[in-house]
Amino acid sequence: MTQQINHSYDVLIIGAGPAGTSAALTLLNHSDLRVAIIEQSDLQKLRVGESVSSTLFPLLDYLQVPKDCFNADCFTETQSTIAFWGSDTATQRHAIFAADMSTYQVDREQFDLTLIDAVAGRGGIIYPRSKLQYMTFSEEAGWQVTVQHKEHGKITLNTGFIIDASGRNSTVINKVGSQRKSLDKLTGVGAFVRCKGDTRLPREQVIESTKHGWWYIAALPGQHAVVTFFSDSDLLSSLRMNRPEQWLSALQETNHAKHFLRNELPANIELWVRKANSTQTQFDHIKHFVSVGDAACSFDPISSMGLGFAMTSSAQAAVLVSQSFKEKDERISKLLQQYQKDIYNNFEDYLSLRNMFYAKEKRWAGSPFWQRRLSA
Repeated sequence: MTQQINHSYDVLIIGAGPAGTSAALTLLNHSDLRVAIIEQSDLQKLRVGESVSSTLFPLLDYLQVPKDCFNADCFTETQSTIAFWGSDTATQRHAIFAADMSTYQVDREQFDLTLIDAVAGRGGIIYPRSKLQYMTFSEEAGWQVTVQHKEHGKITLNTGFIIDASGRNSTVINKVGSQRKSLDKLTGVGAFVRCKGDTRLPREQVIESTKHGWWYIAALPGQHAVVTFFSDSDLLSSLRMNRPEQWLSALQETNHAKHFLRNELPANIELWVRKANSTQTQFDHIKHFVSVGDAACSFDPISSMGLGFAMTSSAQAAVLVSQSFKEKDERISKLLQQYQKDIYNNFEDYLSLRNMFYAKEKRWAGSPFWQRRLSA
């Protein structure tokens, strides 16, 4: 009979992505609190790279994991972004929302694992392959969290504060009696591709809108690229875009995106599917609990806001969590309410920019994908 394991920590973080590790590093760097992270995966899951601005690097300095802690190919500078949006004429810029900043493609696998190593190196405890089962809270004992580990069975973790960094697919918020509001069904279907022969891709990002959504292509180190089609989940289903032959056919029907790959797409590809919808979470009424990153609110990838927001919101929340062990509950409650308000204000600003950008595309106003966004 397996004996149940029981451990206690000051702060328990759910999710070992950049949001979770940013919160952990902030706490470990600036307090003596005992910090643990639980992660459902084995840390080997597929990670989809993304575009970030150069503002990421001062944040890494704050976390005391500067740019030179990563391999040189972790950040690939993008020379330009070319958008075919609103017309068939290219608009060239450095970023959609941040025109004057350098942008980079991030190798998410290397990036995430480097941050995880930094957490472990500074005394943080990480529980991979640990599936969240139960969460209960009492004024006397705080939070009690039960996880199921693949090898060690049930593990009970007692903690004074929980940081939910489990992403936009999180079910944590439902377990604590709150809810998440989803504004759309945006989903990405994509693949990592390797061009044939000695083809070298330009260090560019290409965005092209189509009748049913939009394509995003970006060069990665070597002869690789990430290619993703974004549309609503119900439309992707009706178009059968989860089938490689349909996906490749739709890419070949683009006017411009297909040329970025020099028409050398491999015949066999493995597609992945990821949610990319815009969401908001209400959490400020839950005691000794805060949501960060995509678990707090998530953004349309057209904004390139996901990774930066995930890390900054986590660091900000971690400072408040650290204060909660020194100040009265009433004071911390007000600070967390202000944090929630800041999240809402950030999200409202984002929605205005998103709606403004989608409104520039009027060629397919009768198409369901664009109708939904033009009426938002």
